Amino acid sequence: MVLEGASQPMVAKMKGVVTWPVQPEPAYVDALQGRRKGSVRLVSTDGRPFRVLGLDGRPAGGGQEGARTEHEVAWDLTTLPEGGLRQWMLVQTDHPEAPLVPLRVRHESTGVRFDPDAERRGWFLPESVVLCGPVKPGQSVQRTLILENGTPRGKPKPAGWDQVQSVRSLDPRVKAELVKSEPRGDSVVVTLALTFQSPASGLVYLPVGIRTALGEGRCFAAAVVEP
Repeated sequence: MVLEGASQPMVAKMKGVVTWPVQPEPAYVDALQGRRKGSVRLVSTDGRPFRVLGLDGRPAGGGQEGARTEHEVAWDLTTLPEGGLRQWMLVQTDHPEAPLVPLRVRHESTGVRFDPDAERRGWFLPESVVLCGPVKPGQSVQRTLILENGTPRGKPKPAGWDQVQSVRSLDPRVKAELVKSEPRGDSVVVTLALTFQSPASGLVYLPVGIRTALGEGRCFAAAVVEP
């Protein structure tokens, strides 16, 4: 800020925190070191009461007692087969601004092991889930995601890591198209058009491949497909 009569500008340092309309606390599922059960607290940051409708398409443990500004939601991974963990768990709510609340699953198999080719490709997806919210069958929505360069410090970036060539659906229930990609230094902003098709219904979490000049990685399109 430049003030009248002052020879030097004044610098004001500000710090902000980005939150969801429904904020999970913690914002992840801690399944490390053999932990298979736990819970998260969901808080309405705008003060609007909401109900929890489900967790990954199933009834949620707790959190369904009616509309409130806070809920405790239990998660249980004991029934999942070995190797069946996903990177994200999705809570459905009736909050108009947060129909899907993503929870990152922290487990030995959902980190670097989940995408072993990331270093060779030169990029990774810091947020690999694309939230599409409630959609109708046949409705197309556009969403953006970020590819980040993963080259270790001190090493040259591989040529072509940021050249997005195409996207493709890995599940017939969603059609995926590349709208545009915009390299921005150490990242690429990718815009996708996603169309959920019959027989998709209810909560879906479907893989989409993103191909650059150095290989293909996956993101996941999540939506509540309404009749």
